[in-house]
Amino acid sequence: MVAAFTGCAGTGPAKDAAGGTSGDVPAQRRAVELLEQDAGRKGNVWIRCTPAEAVILLEGVPQGTCGMLVEAGRGLTVTDRRLHRLEVKHRGFHPYVTYVAPGGTRATLQVTLRPLAGQEKAP
Repeated sequence: MVAAFTGCAGTGPAKDAAGGTSGDVPAQRRAVELLEQDAGRKGNVWIRCTPAEAVILLEGVPQGTCGMLVEAGRGLTVTDRRLHRLEVKHRGFHPYVTYVAPGGTRATLQVTLRPLAGQEKAP
């Protein structure tokens, strides 16, 4: 299972409406902020790639380029819990292959493709 988590540390537990401790209020606020930021995003697997022109394939089916998905504000939607083959490839680079089974969770992958031997760009 692939999962990406973003969080922050807070100052300690706070009292909930019933007078019990409900956890870390600053962390809860940050979690709510992140969820609200993601509310307009579609999909549960987000991919950021270098180069942005790399093509994403899910189970061998092209889904578009990384840059295109980012510009459209969407990720890939994978709703079942089985493993799915995810490939990112671009001519002149080694392909990146992984398997994801998000099953309703959200994940973000940061992929940097490595140039094939002899394909490196001069600085």
